[in-house]
Amino acid sequence: MFVNGIEISEFSSNAFYSQIFRIGSFAEGETVKVSFLCNVDSWSYLNIRFAAFDNEVFASQFAKVDTSKVTPSVVSDGYAKFDISGLEADETVITTIPAEDGWQLYIDGAPADYKLYQEAFITFDAPSGSHTAELVFTAPGLKAGAAVTCAGIVLLAAFVVIDKKLSKMKEKQEQN
Repeated sequence: MFVNGIEISEFSSNAFYSQIFRIGSFAEGETVKVSFLCNVDSWSYLNIRFAAFDNEVFASQFAKVDTSKVTPSVVSDGYAKFDISGLEADETVITTIPAEDGWQLYIDGAPADYKLYQEAFITFDAPSGSHTAELVFTAPGLKAGAAVTCAGIVLLAAFVVIDKKLSKMKEKQEQN
């Protein structure tokens, strides 16, 4: 991704989840050119959105957030693992992972529900004490698409076998 001709981020063209990029600060009315360059034959996006926020307000709100109880231990393409310690019953974990269909939350290996924060980010409540939380992304429709593909392969194989048997039967009839 380039902003005004300067590369600001590199990301995988096969990522199937939303990503948030901070592209910089600009004066009101300033023209900003955002470009995406891809090194594969085909690339698509569902939707690109731009938003602005007040840095001072963000900084003052973030200063109030206690980040000492949640430590991200692994963050990779479609996966995030957090070590949680000392969380109290009334505290909520807020991530900066964009909320969208396809994410599944696990707390200590068991599926759990998450909520939305500001209609944008994944947030969740964990029991008090120490825990491990994982967020795993599976592209919506991936399992159904794989099932349809497998069914198609099985049907194609069955067609080939049946066609061969019918051809052999026809040959035998023609020989008799």
